[in-house]
Amino acid sequence: MSVLKEKKRYLKQFITKGIEPTFKALEDIIAAESAMRNELLLFQGQYQRAKLDDLNGLQSASQTKQDYARIRMGLLALIDQLTPKDIGLETIIEELSPTEIPPGLQASIDKLDNRIARMNDRLIRIKGTDITQEMKLEEEIEELRKLRSTLLNQS
Repeated sequence: MSVLKEKKRYLKQFITKGIEPTFKALEDIIAAESAMRNELLLFQGQYQRAKLDDLNGLQSASQTKQDYARIRMGLLALIDQLTPKDIGLETIIEELSPTEIPPGLQASIDKLDNRIARMNDRLIRIKGTDITQEMKLEEEIEELRKLRSTLLNQS
């Protein structure tokens, strides 16, 4: 399974945990310069409006449920539309044809990509709970990205 597919599957699991945890996970994964960040902001605004209208009694519980369902469906669609660039994955490999990278090197790069993805997932889970572990993971991820870049430059 590709790193992108794993990320999407991981993000979709948050939908069952609620809209707010899904927003948090998407905020942590979607790159700041991605256009998908704007889409996420729109859904956050819709959610805040529906929540506020419900709290103020401006709409029925039924309407609030419909709004939340529409937002969840939109978030699922947003997740499906994510590209490697949207989530900060390197796109160099995907731009090159398979014949341009030796198979052994490709396998090493794939392993690095998977390891980086797992570490990013772990980073998301601990974010805000253990700053020391968080900083250590960020440093390790950066080192792996440098190693990946070095491997690509050798090909």
